[in-house]
Amino acid sequence: MPLYKYTTFPRIDVLKNELIRFTQPAAFNDPFELFPFFEAIAPESDIENYLRNHKWDENEINQMLEDSWNKESKKLPGLDIPFPLVKNMMRSAFEHTKPHFYEMMRDVMGMKGEYVRQLVVGSLSNAINNSIGILCLSETPDNILMWSHYSVNHTGLVFEFDDTHHFFDQRKNEKELKGHIKKVRYSKNRPRFTIFNPSLGDEENMDIWIKDFIWIKSSDWEYEKEWRMIQTFRDWKGVVREAEPLIYLYPFPIDCVKSIIVGCRAKNEDLALLKSLLKSDSKYSHIVLKQASTDEEEFKINIKTIDI
Repeated sequence: MPLYKYTTFPRIDVLKNELIRFTQPAAFNDPFELFPFFEAIAPESDIENYLRNHKWDENEINQMLEDSWNKESKKLPGLDIPFPLVKNMMRSAFEHTKPHFYEMMRDVMGMKGEYVRQLVVGSLSNAINNSIGILCLSETPDNILMWSHYSVNHTGLVFEFDDTHHFFDQRKNEKELKGHIKKVRYSKNRPRFTIFNPSLGDEENMDIWIKDFIWIKSSDWEYEKEWRMIQTFRDWKGVVREAEPLIYLYPFPIDCVKSIIVGCRAKNEDLALLKSLLKSDSKYSHIVLKQASTDEEEFKINIKTIDI
C-alpha cells in the first residue's frame, strides 16, 4: 500500500537534497502529541517497597554530607571548618530529616501535587522533544482537509512513497521502536501511563510504550489515516539545521518516491519548476507526475497522471 506526505511547494528540495524532516512532537499542531496522562513514575506498591527496603550505605551518606558541606562552605569566604568537626551534627540532622525525604520521594515518584506534576511532566516533555523525531504519512492522497491544512490551501504537493521499500523498515530486530513505519491507533480516551513498571519485563514495558504512547492519537484525527516512523536524535545520521526548534533532516533513497501529486490550486510557474527538476536528472525518471483537481459534481479530489 502506498503512503503519502502532504507538504508545501518549496519542499521540492526534498528531491534535490534527498533529505526528509523528522519533526519533534512539540512542533506538531496537536498539543496532545506524545503526551498521555502520566499517572506516576512507578506504581505506588513498588515505590513503597523500594522506600521500605532501601538501605543507606555508610560511605554513601558520608560522601553525600561531605560534598554538601564543601559546596556550601565555599559560599562563605573565610569559613574554614573541616568536615570532620561538623560531621556528627550533619549526620544527626540527616537522620531527623530522613522521614521528610521519604515523603518527598513518594510525592515525586507518585507525581502528587501540582508543582511536582509540572516539574516532572515538563522534564519528560523536554526529554522527549530532545530525543525523537517523527515522519508522518497518510494512507490517502485525496483528503480535502489535509490538502487544505498541510499543502497551503491545495497549492502544495503530495509525495507518494513505496511503503515496501527497505527505507521504511530499518530495524535490526522486530522489537526496535525506531526506523520502521507503523499505523497510528485512534482513541477517544487519552492513554494513562506509568513511566516505569519494575514488575513488568523490558519487553512488556516496551509494548506499552509502543501501544499507548508513540502510535496513538485522538479519534478527532482519524480522517488522516496516519502512519508514522520515528528516529532518535542521539546518533543522528542526517543534517541538523539551526532554527527554533532545530530541524532534523534524514537521508532517504529517491527510489522510494513513486509519484508527486500537484495541488489543484498550484501556480503554473511552480508546476513548470517541478517538471524542470524531474527532467534534469535520470534518477527522477521513475517518478510519475500527477495533478489534483476538484470534481464537478461531488465534494472530492480527482487525481490524474500528466506529462512531464
